Amino acid sequence: MAVVITVPICLLLAVAGLAVYGRAEALGDARTTRAEVGLSLRVQALVHQLQRERGLTNGLLGGEESFRTPLAATRKRVDTALRGMRPERAVEDVVQRHLRRLAAVRSAADSATVGPDTADRTATLAFYTTAVDALNAVDPVTETATSADRQLRDSLTALRELAAAKESVALERGLLNGVFADGAFHGREYLSFTEVRATRVAALARFRQVATAPQRAALKSAFGTKGAQRATAYENQAERAADGSALSADAGTWWDAMTALVDDLYDVQRSVGDDVRDRADRLSHDAELGLAAYLVAGTLMAALVAGLAAFASRSLTRPLRALAEAAHDVARHRLPATVARIQQSPPSPPSPQSASSPQSASSPQSASSPQSPQDQGEYLASAEVPDSTEAELSGGTAEIAAVAASLRQVEHTALHLAAQQAGLRRSTTESLANLGRRNQNLVRRQLSLITRLERQELDPDALAELFELDHLATRMRRNAESLLVLSLIH
Repeated sequence: MAVVITVPICLLLAVAGLAVYGRAEALGDARTTRAEVGLSLRVQALVHQLQRERGLTNGLLGGEESFRTPLAATRKRVDTALRGMRPERAVEDVVQRHLRRLAAVRSAADSATVGPDTADRTATLAFYTTAVDALNAVDPVTETATSADRQLRDSLTALRELAAAKESVALERGLLNGVFADGAFHGREYLSFTEVRATRVAALARFRQVATAPQRAALKSAFGTKGAQRATAYENQAERAADGSALSADAGTWWDAMTALVDDLYDVQRSVGDDVRDRADRLSHDAELGLAAYLVAGTLMAALVAGLAAFASRSLTRPLRALAEAAHDVARHRLPATVARIQQSPPSPPSPQSASSPQSASSPQSASSPQSPQDQGEYLASAEVPDSTEAELSGGTAEIAAVAASLRQVEHTALHLAAQQAGLRRSTTESLANLGRRNQNLVRRQLSLITRLERQELDPDALAELFELDHLATRMRRNAESLLVLSLIH
């Protein structure tokens, strides 16, 4: 019974444990995603400030001195964002590898000298771009944490693609900021300009594939402003200067227009990040509710199964205990007491036929012959078997009822055997007593005859022989009396 009950309970608890483990794992993934999305948004805030510093620095190196004041304020915001990233190990590693020369690059840009620390516009732009690309590559959100929810996965993909598009726009802003300040393209600057625009177009196309309708509408709104349209006009003008011809564009106006577009894209990026964080919060909340529901359901199920197991166990053990107690009572008390009563019970009454027949009453043979032992055993057993046995052993399942019936049959059989033995013993005793009385009567008649012969005999020798015969007959009478006494005792 323990094995039959324990194995299903263990299997059920194992299944419930796996379900609870799954929900707990989902909760952990949702919480991890929420924390990592927050880190990604903080990284993008740092990237946003670095992009601004890159564009202002490139314009300053192109000869636009009016950028010094906003550049100083932007550097302070970059430094503040960097200090906030120091507890994050992954971001700190990127900062140590790619921004360790930031102070030297700033100093060279301020002094506008060309040397190992490169106040060269192209090299300075590459320095900032490498750092921004490294920060954008920091993606703490694992695939395991987002694979269970497609909406969250698509939102994270949209956030990454929007970051790539925004970087292309910001890089174009910085690149053309220096070109417009200088008045023309030099070296590979035009080729870099076309590559940046192609990267932006591809990233925006991928963003539109996975973004939601509100997110696509926000992106469209960002590119539909007057500042974005003015920036597009400047881009078209730059495209026509592929041959290195002079550009008469105002660097400040270009900067303001592109900065407004970059800021709008950053707002869209933050909006997408908020959507991702809200989705992660919702998933975390749902996972908490699911885990609580699974725990409650598992507890209730375990309690229900334990209750059913206890009920099933008691429904089997109670009839078995009652059966064992009944068997013990039959073996130790009831059967011995009943056998003793059978053995001590008086002889069975004569049958009505023998009692009413005068012929049988006058016949010595009929009077002296007892009933058969089998008839007496059946009479005594039917008279002595208690009726409460069946009531005490009733109940339980069919198998237990069958065992109880077998126990009752064993009791009946034992009582019948005891009754038959008692009847046989009583019949034997009565036969011996009858035989003893007959012998006693015959010996008494023999003694009477011998006494008459002794009175009539005159021959001394014959008289001596009669006395010896009288002595033997007397001894026979004593043996008959002893036999009769023994039969009566038993």
